[in-house]
Amino acid sequence: MTPLLISVVIPTYNRAHTIGRAIRSVLGQTYAPLEIVVVDDCSTDDTEAVVRAIGADNLIYVCNDRNLKGGASRNRGVRLANGELIAFLDSDDEWMPEKLALQYSELGRAADPGRAICYTRLLLSHPGGHLLKPDRGLAQGESIADYLFRQGGYVQTSSLLMPAKLLHAHPFDVNLKKHQDWDLTLRLERDGFEFRYVDAPLTIWHQDGQQRVSDLIDIRGSIAWIEGFRSAISAAAFWGFMVTIVVPELAKTSIRNRLTGMWILVRALASGTIGVRRFVYELCRMGSPVRLRRTLKEILSS
Repeated sequence: MTPLLISVVIPTYNRAHTIGRAIRSVLGQTYAPLEIVVVDDCSTDDTEAVVRAIGADNLIYVCNDRNLKGGASRNRGVRLANGELIAFLDSDDEWMPEKLALQYSELGRAADPGRAICYTRLLLSHPGGHLLKPDRGLAQGESIADYLFRQGGYVQTSSLLMPAKLLHAHPFDVNLKKHQDWDLTLRLERDGFEFRYVDAPLTIWHQDGQQRVSDLIDIRGSIAWIEGFRSAISAAAFWGFMVTIVVPELAKTSIRNRLTGMWILVRALASGTIGVRRFVYELCRMGSPVRLRRTLKEILSS
């Protein structure tokens, strides 16, 4: 069997200081990709100069006419790619040398490799140290939504490898300001695609505190997005998303929003999504003891 060709798509915006590291990690793969497609979302720094200075023969650089955000840039990269498989890499992340080779082998174990998506374990690198995530891959019979939102799983974009034809039929939703990666995975599961996991930290996910390609939280947008999947996911997954993603953002804002956050916690506790210990922990995260007592008093008097 002739090995399949892999195209790597790297969306970027103002990452002159990290994109060289990302590209070099691709060039160092033991399974060499056909091409690396860098889609620049109108950077204002020296990103283009850094990319062109690398000078690899299989490195393609294109720049959007206007700022389109991460999902649209990934879609453009997919359209330009010539490989039969697509791997994504954010320009502030990097790969271990065996990443593509091990994923390619894992895809070959799928019942139908043409309908399979492969992701890897992550090494989360941040100023305070390093963490390995997730603790496990998707279990047999477990839904992606439960895995992500109830069990704290990860299917991170920089770890993905999948057939190009799959992405042509299921592009990223460019109308979403947030959660484009989760949206893709939930849609793929809904349409019957298989997820395969490589239990090795082959993707290095750098979290340096800077805004990523798709990093701005929109609370109302987040709620509207998960509501769109509510009928297709379990109640535990829905409330898990609300507790993990929405409540921390509500806690940063007004008293009224904190009240909403506490109502979400009560509903999550009542549904069995979280236990008492998690409930108390999340309440404490809502603010200082004085603020917490004040907000609880408002809840009880309303």
